[in-house]
Amino acid sequence: MRAKIWPLFLVLLLGLCGAFFLLSYEEAKDVAIETLDKEQSLHARQAALGIEEFFRNWEGTLTALSRIPDIAEMNDHGTAFMEFFYETHEAQINGVTRTDENGVIVFTVPNKGSIGKDISYQPHVREIMARRTPVVSDVFRAVQGFDAVAIHVPVLRDGAYDGSIAVTINFQKLAQRFFEVIRVGETGYAWVISRDGTELYSPVPGHTGHAIFENFRDSPSVLALAKEMQAGRSGKAVYDFKKGGDPASAPVRKRAVYMPIDLGNTFWSVAVATPKREALSSLAALRNRLALITISIFCCGAFLAFFGLKAWIILKEEKMRRRAEEALRLSEEKFAKAFRASPDSLVITRLADGRIQEINDGFTRVTGFSTDEALGRTTLELALWAVPEERTRHIEQLRASGCASGQEAVLCMKSGERRTGIISSEVIEVNGEPCALSVIRDITESKQQGIERQRLQDQLLQSIKMESLGRLAGGIAHDFNNLLTAIMGNASLALLDLDEKSPVAVQLREVIQAADSASALTRQLLAFSRRQIIEPKIQRLNDLINNLNKLMIRIIGEDVELRVRLDAEPSTVRIDPGQFEQVLLNLAVNARDAMPDGGQLMFETANVVLDEEYCSAHPTVRPGRFVMLTVRDTGHGMTDTVKQRIFEPFFTTKPQGRGTGLGLAMVFGAVTQAEGTVEVGSEPEKGTTFRIFLPQVQAVAEEIAKADVSARLERGTETILLVEDDLAVRELVRATLRMLGYTILEAQNGAEAIELVNRETSHIHLLLTDVVLPGMNGRELAERLLKTRPAMRILYTSGYTEDVIVHHGVVDAGLNFIGKPHTPRALAKKVRQVLDGVA
Repeated sequence: MRAKIWPLFLVLLLGLCGAFFLLSYEEAKDVAIETLDKEQSLHARQAALGIEEFFRNWEGTLTALSRIPDIAEMNDHGTAFMEFFYETHEAQINGVTRTDENGVIVFTVPNKGSIGKDISYQPHVREIMARRTPVVSDVFRAVQGFDAVAIHVPVLRDGAYDGSIAVTINFQKLAQRFFEVIRVGETGYAWVISRDGTELYSPVPGHTGHAIFENFRDSPSVLALAKEMQAGRSGKAVYDFKKGGDPASAPVRKRAVYMPIDLGNTFWSVAVATPKREALSSLAALRNRLALITISIFCCGAFLAFFGLKAWIILKEEKMRRRAEEALRLSEEKFAKAFRASPDSLVITRLADGRIQEINDGFTRVTGFSTDEALGRTTLELALWAVPEERTRHIEQLRASGCASGQEAVLCMKSGERRTGIISSEVIEVNGEPCALSVIRDITESKQQGIERQRLQDQLLQSIKMESLGRLAGGIAHDFNNLLTAIMGNASLALLDLDEKSPVAVQLREVIQAADSASALTRQLLAFSRRQIIEPKIQRLNDLINNLNKLMIRIIGEDVELRVRLDAEPSTVRIDPGQFEQVLLNLAVNARDAMPDGGQLMFETANVVLDEEYCSAHPTVRPGRFVMLTVRDTGHGMTDTVKQRIFEPFFTTKPQGRGTGLGLAMVFGAVTQAEGTVEVGSEPEKGTTFRIFLPQVQAVAEEIAKADVSARLERGTETILLVEDDLAVRELVRATLRMLGYTILEAQNGAEAIELVNRETSHIHLLLTDVVLPGMNGRELAERLLKTRPAMRILYTSGYTEDVIVHHGVVDAGLNFIGKPHTPRALAKKVRQVLDGVA
């Protein structure tokens, strides 16, 4: 044993000495690099602060000049002052220039030949004309042949932009002052790039004035650093640099510190770089001293260890013996404590006959058997296993492999109650005799909670899926409505000019009928997505059901018996009557199709109160007072798989051509839009029950207005401003309104409409605008135009919208709206109503 330990100890000592050497050297390297980084960071920060202070001072000076009236008016005194200013600052600047609001040079010195020249094409001139705040240009090539940078400050007259005043500075002099003076060690230097990646200053010949991505296209590490600098970030980096761009030359590893130079409207980025080897060159002597110290430590350690190791081995063996005895005692004590204190049921049985040797308090608490009742008996005698075959399988696995874990079993308690447990057993030795230590964990409550969690999770996933489908359906319907508006409108206009018996007129009526059918589909999609334009009223469901009684009897046919059981004192709800009539008819049609051989259909209403307990089991329902509509049929019912998908648009179990799959999707959307909830219960061959919960409203029911059947196309002579970004719809509406006698002004967006109104001197009676427009929406456009045209009336239109005009499909009170698609007749009527103030 000792012969093996000694070589191992020498190897360990050698490793420790080597680790000491490496760690000490690496720490010295880290200190040297950290010192280098600090020095570079200090230089970079001083340069950045100096440049920023330089430009701030000039910005302040030019701002003061811009406020001098003679400079603003650019009179003789102003030109004389600018010449004097240039002469006194000639050592620092190369020119001073005054431009007008269009970017034309009004006066400049010393290069007066440029007066009258248009420099609005220069990026920094365009920027100050747009921003009207101080601007620092990128480095550019001046006509005198040097690299320059310009500082422009806006000149304001009576608060309005009247051009700028600028100075031109020689960038080479600026670089000499702030960048060439930076020297770190023998070869460390600074380099600067602009925001677009141009090298503004570099000591590398040929690099200044060229893009860094071209200069270092073969150096990925430099390009990565340049991208960080372009992003305006600060930090440290390591990159490889090849002198002269020679691919065959060995790269030099450099460390750099970089940070941005804030110039207000733009920024430059400065990097200070130094070869890494220069920072480490001073460590050669330290490395030699560390090597000598390490060798000395190894020799002394080996000498002392030779004698100390013998004594250590003797002491260690004695200590290990005592520790093993103490560990055994503590292990037995810990096992006894853990056995007694465990919340799980623990039991020790003999393998030979299965008789119980020991139980803990957890076993007594869960099973109800006391220690006296359990000791000396088997689990079969206690009738603990509800299924004895499960015990047999558990014992066989335990004897075969020495352990049996994770077996789920039903156990009988002393009281007769059955509970579910997880049993794990392992063979142990007690007093030299093989026994089984079994752990029984009661999972009855957690298993029930898991089932409930899974049910709630399934409901949540279903809600998320329905919401996603709703967004998709609403988007499709919105775009489709614009197309239908153009199709129906143009066909209707063409039909007005044709004889009713003309073959073309017959075909156009077919087009209008098909478009109207497509419009019905989009309305169902919008209802499902809860983006349909609705006009809710306070209604009683009983009235709606009674009004539709005869119609539903004709729809369901003679084979289906209709039963109606309505609450004697029904509460009112807030719904769109026309929308919910369609809900009732869709449910009736769905029930009829589920009963091809006849059956019963029940409509029932009741006032109910849903409490917290009910809502906890139905996450889509909130507590409160509701009117419950129950629609029950005796049809063939549904499987769970079908029931989970019935509200999805276009999902149907009917044969091809028998349904669109939008009926129940429309029901779901309409109920949700009314802030209600719909629940479904169904089993195959046991019928289906729909329960719709609508919040009660404490208000008197309103009368439902009858539809206007007038066929007259109303005309007018007023001037209408039409704002519509869809070309086909805009052309249709323009043709329709002009045919009716109106004068039309048109624009395709808000900005164009505002410009048109500012030019127009005549009275504009009506703004007809789409709600969703590029740039600004229809509501914002209307608010801006009403400031100058307060008498102008407003009419909004859209396929659907969820913005300030329509929120969750409900039109705000006092706003005029016509949805898409609309016919020329409907448009003519709505326009006339708005103009006459009756809408």
